[in-house]
Amino acid sequence: LNQPVVQASLRTPFEYTVLGEAAIQGKQVVPAVQLNILEAIAIAGGLTDYADRSNVRIVRADDKGKTEIIKLNLLDENLLYSKNYYLQSGDIIIADPLKAKTIRDNQVFVATTILGAVGGLGFILLNLLN
Repeated sequence: LNQPVVQASLRTPFEYTVLGEAAIQGKQVVPAVQLNILEAIAIAGGLTDYADRSNVRIVRADDKGKTEIIKLNLLDENLLYSKNYYLQSGDIIIADPLKAKTIRDNQVFVATTILGAVGGLGFILLNLLN
């Protein structure tokens, strides 16, 4: 090689945000030209056990500032052929919890409240009897 050639290119980092039932929530910046929804979720540590994989949303703004919400079912094999399989820089991925988690959290809250009230009444009764 008498005349080596060096090529350099400036690459804008790919940015997206993950919210909801993901292991790592927040903004992600990766050195990629193209990123699909599954790769983006994997980079964010994956989804929690409580994530509703059949109802993941992407919030996307176009050049004119118009925002659209795109619903995806990650369990659908046809996702791979969807025009929304690949993300656009600036997308926001929202993974909502399964309804079971919301019900479970409410049941724990109610049970804790009841146990706290019963415990408080027991303490009052013991003090009154002594």
